[in-house]
Amino acid sequence: MSSSRQRPVHLLVLIVNILVVKSEVQVQLYTKALEGAVLSDTYILDMKCSGTSACSLVKCGVLCASNVACKSLGFQSSKKTCVHYSVQASDPAAQSSSVQQAGWLTFEKDSNTSPANPRDCSDIGANDGSAPSGVYTIYPSSSSSLQVYCLRTHGHLWTVIDKRVDDTMSFQKPLAEFVTGFGSASGNYWIGFNAIRELTSSSKYELLAIITATYQGLVDARYSVFSVGAAPDYSLRYDEFVNGTAGDALFNFKDQHFEGRATCTGCVGWWVETYGCCGDTPHVPMNGEAVWASDDDYYFTQFRMMIRRME
Repeated sequence: MSSSRQRPVHLLVLIVNILVVKSEVQVQLYTKALEGAVLSDTYILDMKCSGTSACSLVKCGVLCASNVACKSLGFQSSKKTCVHYSVQASDPAAQSSSVQQAGWLTFEKDSNTSPANPRDCSDIGANDGSAPSGVYTIYPSSSSSLQVYCLRTHGHLWTVIDKRVDDTMSFQKPLAEFVTGFGSASGNYWIGFNAIRELTSSSKYELLAIITATYQGLVDARYSVFSVGAAPDYSLRYDEFVNGTAGDALFNFKDQHFEGRATCTGCVGWWVETYGCCGDTPHVPMNGEAVWASDDDYYFTQFRMMIRRME
């Protein structure tokens, strides 16, 4: 990353507070060390971004703060380059192998800095690329936390918003419970519209449905830019059906309102075209005989809907 080797400049102590309001990340502390010095490629953990306007010192710092393996970061503003290192910049070995490069800043993460609270399962997966499926605590906003099931599939860790693994819990509930959420992340649950709206308010998410069908086996359906509307309708929103072996069963419900099912026999809460028990469509999932109806009817024994931040 540079050529001529020089003695690193003396350690500079400068506390830098990085506060990202949009992402609601807590203030993180860094010490500026070795101004103008680039650490050896031996210690590179990852090159996070380079050459784009979105590559900033703030973004570089936030990503390092959320990764326990990141001990230092390097940033060059003119080339918009962010590099994360696996070693403390003040380490003698790191200093002795560093080289000079104009405009380069190296920051060492304070030893008391803990990773930022994960906003969703995407953050957990980014912090630990081998994190397995399971129950985790996420923080959709600075004032809220909840337990969710993170499912590792399709190459990523997804935040499950609707999980039905057996028939031990009814989803025939009033709208108010669908707003706040119900169930347990370790079993059957619905994450709640409040959480969905908090998660999707500041980033674009894709939606993935995975269905264990009685006759067809494991099938899936993927949608881009998923979100839900405001109260009281919580309308279903997405850009398009992307792909999937289960086909598109949500086309009937796009932009339709969500209706709870406190009294309707056999029906569960879902997006519907008209008001009334089960609306006027045969495609509403039903307890006991749940179906994902696209170009075929996929009667399912297990059903999961999950979301992931789009890259």
